[in-house]
Amino acid sequence: MPDEKTCRDYLAKQRWDGKTVCPYCKHDKCYVIEGGKLYKCANNKCYARFTVTAGTIFEVSNIPLTKWFTAIYLTTAHKRGISSYQLSRDIGVTQRTAWFILHRIREVLRRKQPVTLGANAPVEADETFVGGKYSNMHNKKGVPRLQSGDNFANKATVLGIIERGGELVATVIPKNSPIK
Repeated sequence: MPDEKTCRDYLAKQRWDGKTVCPYCKHDKCYVIEGGKLYKCANNKCYARFTVTAGTIFEVSNIPLTKWFTAIYLTTAHKRGISSYQLSRDIGVTQRTAWFILHRIREVLRRKQPVTLGANAPVEADETFVGGKYSNMHNKKGVPRLQSGDNFANKATVLGIIERGGELVATVIPKNSPIK
């Protein structure tokens, strides 16, 4: 995406497919104003002004769409994820801005609806404990925990369920919580 106008046009095409819809009243007649940067609803009860980013992860952000689209590509293209430090270096923003972008992207990618498993194939489940080794910790932290005998005190419990041939569903189980 070479410039902001190209990004705005691409986002409008992906979002509305040629028929602009007001994000506030859902009216399907809108006017293009200010050279394509803004839209105005034609509904006489609404008359809202809005941009193509209204109601999206790009809303209320001064970050250019070119950086957003680059960040989305880099985030989804990395095999093992990307840190906010790496993203900040790659797209030329501060680490704090990269963290903000990453959190918005991850929120959009998060599954919102529950998944039904077991309709077509057997379901398998397993848990694991994720966290560091006590031997790698500082003596003030690692030694007391090692001596307490609780090897899983500082580890997060992760439950994974998969339908054979399907997709994996994984979730972090809170401490002292029965599995539902």
